[in-house]
Amino acid sequence: MKKILSIIFLGAALFATTSCVSEEDLLFDKSATERLNEASDLYSQRILDSKHGWALEYFPHSSTDEDLPLKGAGFLMLAKFEADKSVVVGMYNFMSHNTYEEDRSVWEVITDNGPVLSFNSHNNCIHAFSVPEDIAGTSEDETGKGMEGDYEFVMVDVPENGDYILLKGKKRGAYSRMTRLDEETDFQEYLTDVRNFTNKAFDPKAPNNVVVNIGEESYNMIMAQDGGQHGIVKMWPCGSDSTFTKVVRPILVTRHGTKDNYTYNVRFRNAIKVAEEVSEQEFVYDANAQKFIGVTDSNNSITGPDATEFMAERIEHFATLNFAATMEASTDITNALNAIKDEFGAVKYTFNNIKFKKNEDGYRATVAYRNNKKQNVSTNYDFNFTQNADGSLSFQYVGPNNASGESLLNSVPSIATFFNLLSGSFKVTHYDSPLNLSTVKFYSGDKFFVTSPTF
Repeated sequence: MKKILSIIFLGAALFATTSCVSEEDLLFDKSATERLNEASDLYSQRILDSKHGWALEYFPHSSTDEDLPLKGAGFLMLAKFEADKSVVVGMYNFMSHNTYEEDRSVWEVITDNGPVLSFNSHNNCIHAFSVPEDIAGTSEDETGKGMEGDYEFVMVDVPENGDYILLKGKKRGAYSRMTRLDEETDFQEYLTDVRNFTNKAFDPKAPNNVVVNIGEESYNMIMAQDGGQHGIVKMWPCGSDSTFTKVVRPILVTRHGTKDNYTYNVRFRNAIKVAEEVSEQEFVYDANAQKFIGVTDSNNSITGPDATEFMAERIEHFATLNFAATMEASTDITNALNAIKDEFGAVKYTFNNIKFKKNEDGYRATVAYRNNKKQNVSTNYDFNFTQNADGSLSFQYVGPNNASGESLLNSVPSIATFFNLLSGSFKVTHYDSPLNLSTVKFYSGDKFFVTSPTF
């Protein structure tokens, strides 16, 4: 009986094995090796389909440490892949010593449990992140580790005719992304332009925070002082204490579109999730709306402060408005400042500048100059300053603060002309970027002046 059962089980096992093989044959008419090689050819072609190349948003490591800003930081590189398996990579960042660097090497899509993009000969740009050497310019000794980045990437998502390719570092597991370049691109010009845009929009020295709005939540955001060139930002909920609630996030900025119609995207390494099914990872800059708008949900945004409200609050807290003959201003203000310079020169004095600031006794404009004995002298004039019901800022010249101020007006009457031009109501707007109020423009009709306040 046992022998009969053994024969029955053996027959069943053989039948099961035969059935599995038959199902395999039905499912796949090619071997696993053949299928991988076909996938390699297909993914290689999709890389080549972007004839102008790719912007590589590269993250060498998936961790983030505020005390080690390079950890998890993002680095933008551009890559042009050729059918002869050569690739040109360019970068302009901390790892290239803040100069443009470009190198050519070999690329291939290899098969390793799936298609893998490999930069399989040394490239000074890509491999700078994987060599185990100390990184110049940091306070740490990274000998034996380096940046711990990858040069081979599992191709996680490669959509047909897609605008992007999602990559995952084969060793470290950090996700990076390649997006198509929309036109024939000079790599150095592109990277310089993006760097300039990033510095204007997210200047770590800016006097203001920007605000990230996602769903019902809002967060203050500033570029880390020690991470500005790496795209490391600090964020904390609006209304909370940043000391206890801030988090550190890496971002990267890329440029899209064609000449005269460029747009700029800012993308967080990881999506910011504020509630179930409410998150955002990428924002595109809308020049008309003067803010970044969420790609997933256009109600999400990154905005700067209202410039007029910001300056009203800062003037009340002793910010200084700076005026000089070289400043950008409307013709009437420019002429008045040049007249002050000329009238000082007529009496062998040198005009330096005028500073408007609140002090303990009220608001004053201080005229600074050098007399004919090469001594620095300053004279004060009183002003009133208020914020009007419509939000505009009102300056009103009162008069000299003392007898020396009255005497100076007799020699330099254009001072009074300038103060009368300054008297009136002004609105304020940004100058370089609505997210950065380091420099602002005061305007009233055709009258305006551009100043970089001291905070």
